[in-house]
Amino acid sequence: MSRILVSTALGLCLIGAVPAASPQSRAAFDVPPKVIKSVDPIFSEDAKENRIGGVVVVHVFIDEKGHVTRANVLRGIGHGLDEAAVTAVRKYVFKPATKDGEPVACDIAIDVHFNIVDGS
Repeated sequence: MSRILVSTALGLCLIGAVPAASPQSRAAFDVPPKVIKSVDPIFSEDAKENRIGGVVVVHVFIDEKGHVTRANVLRGIGHGLDEAAVTAVRKYVFKPATKDGEPVACDIAIDVHFNIVDGS
C-alpha cells in the first residue's frame, strides 16, 4: 500500500522560502514574510496512478497585507502537480515582509514537495 505525502517547505524564516533570484528582491525586505495560513495541494490522479512525485518550485508575489497576488511555476514536474502547487500557494496568507519596520510587498520562491511513500 502506498501513502501520498505532500509538504511545503518554507525555509529561511519561513522554512524553505528564499527571496527570488533578482538582487532587488533580496534587498527589498529586512524581515521575510511568514506563513500564517497554508493549504496542502491536492495530489493529482495522474500523478497518483503513475507514482510521480518531486518538488515544484513556485515563485510567489506577496502584497504588503500578506496576500498572494501572483504565483508562477519556476520549476515543475508535470502530471497536474504544477497546477496543484500553484492553486495551493495562491491560498496562503502571510505576515508581510517588513523593511525598516514597515510592511512591504515582496516575492519569494516556495518548494512544494509531493512524495509517495510505500508502506502497509
